[in-house]
Amino acid sequence: MVIDKKREKFIDGFLLGDISNGNRELHKFFLKECPSGKLYKYRAINKYSIADIENNTMYCSDPRNFNDPFDCKVGIEILDLFKNKFENDISLFENVVEKYTSILQNIPDVKYDSAEEERIISKLLKDKKLSNDYIRIFESANYGECDSDIAKDYIVRLFRKVFNDKYFKNTFGFATRLLPDFFDKAFDEKLLEEELTAENLAKIHGIIDEGDDFELLTKVYSKLFPDTENAFNKLKTDIIHLIDSLVDSILSKFRIICLTADVKNILMWSHYADSHRGICIEYDYSDYDSIPYSEVPYPVLYSEKRIVVNANDMPKDKSGNHEKLNYKLIKGLITKSNSWEYENEWRLLLSEKVGENLIMPRISAIYLGALVSDEDKTLISEIAKKNSIPVKQMKIDRVGYKLYIE
Repeated sequence: MVIDKKREKFIDGFLLGDISNGNRELHKFFLKECPSGKLYKYRAINKYSIADIENNTMYCSDPRNFNDPFDCKVGIEILDLFKNKFENDISLFENVVEKYTSILQNIPDVKYDSAEEERIISKLLKDKKLSNDYIRIFESANYGECDSDIAKDYIVRLFRKVFNDKYFKNTFGFATRLLPDFFDKAFDEKLLEEELTAENLAKIHGIIDEGDDFELLTKVYSKLFPDTENAFNKLKTDIIHLIDSLVDSILSKFRIICLTADVKNILMWSHYADSHRGICIEYDYSDYDSIPYSEVPYPVLYSEKRIVVNANDMPKDKSGNHEKLNYKLIKGLITKSNSWEYENEWRLLLSEKVGENLIMPRISAIYLGALVSDEDKTLISEIAKKNSIPVKQMKIDRVGYKLYIE
């Protein structure tokens, strides 16, 4: 199954601010999808669910603790972010080498594009041996007397001198400095016959393990450069920690309440209501005026593909536009694998400032599980009576795989 396009179109418009009076329209959309205006919460019968009935509250869950490791977490194109950083580094590197050699060749009016570029070139020019060696090789080449091995050694020395600058030691610099060696060792004629992918690169080097592109390339790197494996693994760990910390800091700002539009779902009775021995609480969301602005339910989108953040979504600097990133992060909170589609879930996206419990809309009914014990049935019925809540009994159909309400 692919993502529900109608739902996705509406949610995209809502999140991107293209829909005026957004929360009222979100509520209208909910009523169109759920005409009864009712949402449900499956519960086991215990002190927590009883307290929630008596106080008309519900626990606000921290999304970092959900049982689905993909839930609320956007995919991160680590390799894409890696490449993005490489592009910036390599662009600076190329400019530095080109302008440094132009200056040594006495080419006039060399202009710098950035302060970093000017600083690195100034440092290179202070290395008199490096500069004099280049001039000597350049002059020899003009007379056709340049030794290719000497020229190659010089180029390698120049490259390493540039890459050893503090600029390239920040964050991804370790990998950037070794990038020329990586390409020299990793890419051979076999790749000319194959599509250039991380999977094919791994196969050519005898790596048949599964993994995403970033994981496969790190395994290729470790095989080609075993002497630097520890340093590269530390870099990899630092990157993953950086991303995990970013995701954690974002999720820590939210609390989520998960509801469903289906009271007769056999699997949910089994999974969330103590194997049909629990209850399902019905909440009335039909009256918009009684629903606070920040507590309107969002439909969960079910998809084969994760919401993925890549380099294009990241702001260029701290003061940059975060709209793309924020849109994907929020959409990630309400997008799940279609493996969960049977839940027909709706979510409240709340600030962590709401605290542990939220006052819910009016409880309009409580449904007893088909296998509820007589003791629990009496307990729930008495609590419901005190709070003027109707109680209904689920029954197992004797012919088909379905439940009905008595």
